[in-house]
Amino acid sequence: ADRRVADRRSDLEKAKSQLNAARELRAAEIRSTADIKPSTRDDFSSPNPDLWESGEGTWSYADGKLKQTRDGDTWSTLRLKSRPPADFHARLKFTITGGKTWKSVGMTFDDVDANQCVVYVSACANGAKAQVAYRNGELVYPETAIKTLPIALNTPYDLVVRAKGTLVNVLVNGEVFVAYRLPIARREGSLRIVTYDGTAEFQSFELGELPAEIPLVEPGATTTPNEKPYTVEQAELAMAVAEKSLAWAELQPNLVLVRAAAD
Repeated sequence: ADRRVADRRSDLEKAKSQLNAARELRAAEIRSTADIKPSTRDDFSSPNPDLWESGEGTWSYADGKLKQTRDGDTWSTLRLKSRPPADFHARLKFTITGGKTWKSVGMTFDDVDANQCVVYVSACANGAKAQVAYRNGELVYPETAIKTLPIALNTPYDLVVRAKGTLVNVLVNGEVFVAYRLPIARREGSLRIVTYDGTAEFQSFELGELPAEIPLVEPGATTTPNEKPYTVEQAELAMAVAEKSLAWAELQPNLVLVRAAAD
């Protein structure tokens, strides 16, 4: 009985920690929405050659959207002509429409020489995910910078990248799913919209300096690589269940005594 009560108390403490973390994440999101002032915006309704330089791929404008229609095992890139701030918030809204295998769409930054950081989501049938990778000569895909997600074709996504020093947070549809600290030094380089073996339609892009007072999530603070962080509502429910489980465990010894007296 004592062990059961101790286990339930441990569960309750874990639930409290999850609830606090969920509330901190939501508060950070509210602050972010109010405080970030984008300096660059594009709704992709028409070509903007002053803002973008197209690279590899098949890029076109149609139906009020930017489209990239080349697939296959190769990168397609669209380079932002201005350099992003060192600490930045970049937001890209898009829909993945196809691809042979990987169906990956995202952004690169610090793109200079043989160095770059890559943030993307993939609708690969055997490994849909969000991922941070980096290139320091060779492209590296860290196991601690991946989050399995049900990314699907023909579904709108809102991808946000926040970088503060070497710390990178990746948000998909408003939730932080990857927090990763780059093991390489940041470099002043280009930002690009990219696809890899993916066709896509892009609805909008925005970029701004990340205010110093907006906190980022540290690696391991809220989630393991394939464990989704709780929302506030989920954490509150888990907390209620943990409280009831502890109350029941603490009641068990008294019930045993009552039954013994009745016998």
